[in-house]
Amino acid sequence: AGVPSAAYTAEAASADTTMAVHFLDVGQGLSILVQSRGKNLLYDGGDRGHSSFVVSYLQKQNISTIDYMISSHYDEDHVSGLIGCLSAFQVDNVIGADYVHDSFLYNSFVDGVAAQGLEVQHPAVGTEYEFGSGEFTVLSPKEISRESNANSVAIKLTNGDNSFIFTGDA
Repeated sequence: AGVPSAAYTAEAASADTTMAVHFLDVGQGLSILVQSRGKNLLYDGGDRGHSSFVVSYLQKQNISTIDYMISSHYDEDHVSGLIGCLSAFQVDNVIGADYVHDSFLYNSFVDGVAAQGLEVQHPAVGTEYEFGSGEFTVLSPKEISRESNANSVAIKLTNGDNSFIFTGDA
């Protein structure tokens, strides 16, 4: 954890490829920004209290477009900051778990995605996406359960010899 509203960055480099992974301190929740070759991926956005921090942090990174926005699942401490980002940035792709969360926040998230002219994508396990100098692969969920944490979209991000696994609350 550490200092509130801080961010921790791990630089992953292999040959001429560079990827930056920013772990944003959003308290109990989760928010990770990945940048590579001018592309941006945002995995979760933290809770309502950290939404403006997440937006501000991305703006300080000179981000105008989020190429991939991934909502691991729809609990407040993961999705609230994404709603703020949907209002502040152009978003090209939104990935999320294929279930309906009975909450105002879920509806706000879906409305924000629709306002971008998009729909939430629900890729199958094993789906691969090129991203900057690397790629990411969807690891879960294989099936939807009644437990929202178990529905988390988990990904494996790979860049050369370096890899990260983002699991939401799975």
